[in-house]
Amino acid sequence: GTGGAFTMYEDDGASFAYERGQFMRIAMRWDDKLRQLSLSLAAGRRMLDPAEREFQIELAAGGGTKSVRFHGSPVTVQL
Repeated sequence: GTGGAFTMYEDDGASFAYERGQFMRIAMRWDDKLRQLSLSLAAGRRMLDPAEREFQIELAAGGGTKSVRFHGSPVTVQL
């Protein structure tokens, strides 16, 4: 019943490359009033390979499921 925000962190999971800045953060913001999820790269970040991520968005209250492809540019999903 309220909005919220989360930042997803991702690195290669196998090396210490994150110490040299080889990681990304994707900012996710939910606007409950508009029923919209916004995704964007966090400030100062760039996409890591692969250059596309696919997310399955599902509302816990039975609101259905949507697939979202994220390429690094801000995207908003209406649910």
